Amino acid sequence: MGKHEGNCHICGRYSNLTYEHVPPKAALNYAPVKKYSGTNIIMQQQKKITPDTYGLEYRNQQRGSGGYTLCSECNNNTGSYYADHYNSFVNSLYQLLETEYTDYKNNKSMEKGFYPKLKLVSKKIKPLAIFKQIISMFCSTSRVDTYGDEFRTFLIDKESLIFDRKRWLVSIYINTSSRCGSTGLTKVILKNNEYLNVAEIVTSPLGMILYDLYSPCNIEPYLFGCGLTNFSEIPYDSEQNVIIELPFNNGARFVPGFSKKV
Repeated sequence: MGKHEGNCHICGRYSNLTYEHVPPKAALNYAPVKKYSGTNIIMQQQKKITPDTYGLEYRNQQRGSGGYTLCSECNNNTGSYYADHYNSFVNSLYQLLETEYTDYKNNKSMEKGFYPKLKLVSKKIKPLAIFKQIISMFCSTSRVDTYGDEFRTFLIDKESLIFDRKRWLVSIYINTSSRCGSTGLTKVILKNNEYLNVAEIVTSPLGMILYDLYSPCNIEPYLFGCGLTNFSEIPYDSEQNVIIELPFNNGARFVPGFSKKV
């Protein structure tokens, strides 16, 4: 396999890039996926072709969803500092869903726009490590330097609590779809020349949204999920018992292109 060179999506240095699983491999991201272009799917939807991936070209990712986005140092550091804590968090959610999801799946209220919630009790977790893993994934799925030096410093220094909470909001939800996908920071065009800057990563079973609160619009109607930004305020070595309520959603809120499990 040839080398993949480019700028690391975290530190910004030009180097050989390593494959970064998004989400981490141990967070249920080990199966091959078919990756479709969001632009092509949008064109299919405009033509009202069903299903929206019918006949489209795709790229096989045998190692699971991800890409060559991080240098070896940043990949190793995020893996050792953050990924294990995120993996434990997601796997505890998955175990809870195995016992609880049947009742929610039979709930028809989601079809009417009401989103039931699942209470997750997590004991002795490291909230900051989980939050930083999520931010590192948003960096991997966006263009280099999308978020500037702030995210870079926040991720490289595992102890850093410097995060612009007035501008950025992170929320999570339970994805009940069999699909996964992601979009980098994207301008969603709204009515009256307004737009929303937002990024989303849809995995199984967790969906994540990063909102730019400085977007020139009334952002309130578009907020969804359980807010997680307060995790960024808790020191790295602090273990917490956390109770959160996660809404269910069948698929993405903003992602037009999906990776489909083989």
